Amino acid sequence: MAKPKRLRINSEQQIQRKLTEGRGGNVDEDYLPFLLIHDFSSIGRVSRVKIGNREAHMMSDLETAVLAELLWDQSVTKICEQVYLDREDTAQIAEKINVRHPKLSADQELHPFTTDLYYEQNLNGEVRKVAIAVKPYSEVTSSGKADAKSARSVERTLEKLEIERRYWLAQGVEWILRTDQNICKVKQRNIELLLNTEAPCREPGSAEWKKRLLLTVDILASGKNLPLHELAHCSLARRKLEAPLLYCVRFLCAQRVLAFEMTKPFGLDLIASDFSLTGQTIDAALFASFEEVMA
Repeated sequence: MAKPKRLRINSEQQIQRKLTEGRGGNVDEDYLPFLLIHDFSSIGRVSRVKIGNREAHMMSDLETAVLAELLWDQSVTKICEQVYLDREDTAQIAEKINVRHPKLSADQELHPFTTDLYYEQNLNGEVRKVAIAVKPYSEVTSSGKADAKSARSVERTLEKLEIERRYWLAQGVEWILRTDQNICKVKQRNIELLLNTEAPCREPGSAEWKKRLLLTVDILASGKNLPLHELAHCSLARRKLEAPLLYCVRFLCAQRVLAFEMTKPFGLDLIASDFSLTGQTIDAALFASFEEVMA
C-alpha cells in the first residue's frame, strides 16, 4: 500500500506558518487540512477528492477508500482530513504514559500529530463525532515479523496511535483505527463507481430522461430472477430503452432510488431481484442530478 514518505515539514517555522494559515483546526465549512500532498518530497499514490467546494488531500489508496465510505454515507454531515492535534495536549499525554513524543528534525521542537480523518454524523438527531486513524495492517501488527527492527517499528506506531486515541478521548470524540483488513474491496469499488456516476444525458431533468428511468424500474420489476445482461438484450431488441440499461440502473443506484447488496460486484451478472426501491423518488433524483450538472 503506497504511503507518503519523507515529510518536508521539519522546523517550527513551517509549523507556525501553517497554524497562522488556520490549517488543521476549526473543523467547519472553510476547513483547511494541516498536511497537503506537496508537503512530502516523495510520495506514492495520492488523491485529491472533492468534498463540497474544496479538495481533500488523501495520502494513500487506503485513506481514499475510507473517505469514499464516508462520502457515500448520507448520515455523515462533515468530513475533515489531516486534522492537527494540539501539541501541548499530546506532549502531556506522552509524558503521562511514558512515551517519547516525536520531534522535528531541524530544531527538535515537538512534531505535531495529525489525524487522518474526522467526521460528524447525524444519527436520529444526535451528532456523533469520530476521528479515524488509517494504517495498513502490516504497520500495526508484529505478526510474522522476525527481526527486532520491524517489531520495534510496529511498537512505535502503536505508541503514537495511543497518544492520538487518548487525545480524542479527552475531547469527547470517538476514535477508531481502520486498516486494509476491514475494507471490503468489492464494496469499495462499488462506492467509487457510484460516486463517479453522472447522468448520461445533457438534460438530466428532461421528460425523456425521466421516461427512460421509469422504464428501467419497470424492466427490473418484471425481470424477477433474470440477470441484467438478459434484460438489457431484451430491452434493446424491443427498442424500449434507448439508454443502456446498466447505466440507467447505475444512475438510479447512485441517486439512491435503487439499492443493492454492496458486497456484490455491480455489473451485468446481478439479477433484477437484487435491486429494491428505497422510497427516493425519480423526480428527486432528477432534480439532484440537474443541480450537479448546473453547478
